[in-house]
Amino acid sequence: MGRTVFTVMLMLLALFAVAVGVIRAQADDSAQIRAFMRDGCEDESEPCWSGILPGTTTAEGALTLLMRHPWVQNPTFEETRWAGYMTWRWAPAAPAWLREADQLGIQPGLWVTNGVVSYLTVPTYLPYGAYEQALGAPRHGILQVVSRDLAIQTAVLAVSGTVRDITNAYFLAAYNQSQLVIETHFNCPAPARAFWSAPVTISLFSDNLMQGVPFDDYDFAGWLYDDPCPISRD
Repeated sequence: MGRTVFTVMLMLLALFAVAVGVIRAQADDSAQIRAFMRDGCEDESEPCWSGILPGTTTAEGALTLLMRHPWVQNPTFEETRWAGYMTWRWAPAAPAWLREADQLGIQPGLWVTNGVVSYLTVPTYLPYGAYEQALGAPRHGILQVVSRDLAIQTAVLAVSGTVRDITNAYFLAAYNQSQLVIETHFNCPAPARAFWSAPVTISLFSDNLMQGVPFDDYDFAGWLYDDPCPISRD
């Protein structure tokens, strides 16, 4: 019993040391994240970006804000009777961690329902560890793992026609009553650094859109050292 407790303590201390080292190295990234999340939203208490507040901002208002933004180019809007989708490309003036996110095969975009923005998604090339330092540890999350074979079978083709990196696990961390969700993809089993360094996609939702999602209590050590993603010893 004593040896088991001692072993667990050593594992948790090692995990903590890795996390602290990675997060300290990402201090500059976390400062950029905080600035990005407040861009045009200094007076808003709920998550927004560039003045776009899901559940409040209209499609017309969002398009106007995007057209004025120095980091955005070629915003386009496709609309049906009930819904619409707006996407854009990053201009050369945008930070590299936004422009390089194109490698993930996901374009930034927002969805409109009944003329109002319902949610917004922005892929980034900054690591999860920097987001946790910038935003704090989430209270809730989901870690989903599938078999490697299934991951290969369900790999999605990127817009460029190349296959997106195949991973068998994704993690969602929820903030602000699930109005702000950050998502990462990586492979399980994995060393802790793979979790902390996985690039993040940011999603902002209207206040009722994610209420039915069954998020779990945040349990990083339990997820990576037990099921569903036993950590590797690499």
